[in-house]
Amino acid sequence: MRLNRYIALSTKYSRRAADELIGAGYVRVNGRTAYELGVKVTSGLDSITLHGRAITPRTHVYYALNKPVGYTSTSFDPFARKRVVDLVPRHPRVHIVGRLDKDSEGLMILTNDGEFTNLLTHPRYHIEKEYYVEGYPTDDDWDASRLREIAQGVEIDDYTTKPAQVHSWRFLKGKVSLYIILKEGRKRQIRRMAENIDLRVTKLQRVRMGCLKLSNLPIGKYRKITPDEVM
Repeated sequence: MRLNRYIALSTKYSRRAADELIGAGYVRVNGRTAYELGVKVTSGLDSITLHGRAITPRTHVYYALNKPVGYTSTSFDPFARKRVVDLVPRHPRVHIVGRLDKDSEGLMILTNDGEFTNLLTHPRYHIEKEYYVEGYPTDDDWDASRLREIAQGVEIDDYTTKPAQVHSWRFLKGKVSLYIILKEGRKRQIRRMAENIDLRVTKLQRVRMGCLKLSNLPIGKYRKITPDEVM
């Protein structure tokens, strides 16, 4: 296999990041520094080191988790009492694909596959993420036409959000509920978009990432993602 794929299968790095490591001279094959990006290696026969440490392809795992409110999307904060990574097996070690803030809930993916993570999170791949939102207007004159602003894109600081899909909205007894589909994922984006149209979010739940749906997965529980779903 190509050296960059070998590195992606063995570490948290994507193939593109692996190419950069190779070009910078951090990778050795059988004791010699490999600078050529097209180098091919054989697992079990060739010795590959990165930053002086031997690396070998790992068995990849993929988990779908229904994150509860109150859990933080962090792997490294020793002061966090409730961490998402503590809801799945500790071995092998996994990282989070696309964060949710502490007050949000719903679908999260955890894996040790760096290339898969890059494919799901890099903006150029336009992976859809769908959310269920509930909230209350903070403006007495609020009406559902304000939702068009989210669909068209709103100003957040010095950035205009990309157009979003809004569907299945309801405005009943003063409470608004709707589904939003995004192809980007800036920090606390939906809450800030809602604030921009005078809507205070009381519930935010991610229900889908790409083709993977939350479905009836219980809160706080996880399941393994099938090979077909990964593909």
